Amino acid sequence: MKALLKSGDTEKIVFYANACRQKEVYVMAANYLQALDWTNNTEIISNIVTFYKKANALELLANFYVACSQVCVQTVPVRVTVFFLQKLGRLSELRRVLHNYCYENLRLEISTRAAASHS
Repeated sequence: MKALLKSGDTEKIVFYANACRQKEVYVMAANYLQALDWTNNTEIISNIVTFYKKANALELLANFYVACSQVCVQTVPVRVTVFFLQKLGRLSELRRVLHNYCYENLRLEISTRAAASHS
């Protein structure tokens, strides 16, 4: 994967990440795609979201949604209607992702405390 990342061949990077099915590879591929001009490319955005979800990298996904929202806010005067609707969809997804992330962290903390109290 590191050799593919150095080559910069986006198509092969996406293909390999999908074929490999490893969390670390998904995260590397998503991080690489974020370094590209993703703001006007829905395919890249979709791949980033998919890879972070497959890697269960919810914090990275949430950070990406924040970046998407910031781009939308900065470009609102140019494309008001389209970006506003996209922003609403992404914010809704961000809310869901953050809820799941917080719920998982809370469950882990509770189980850790319960295990510690039984020791």
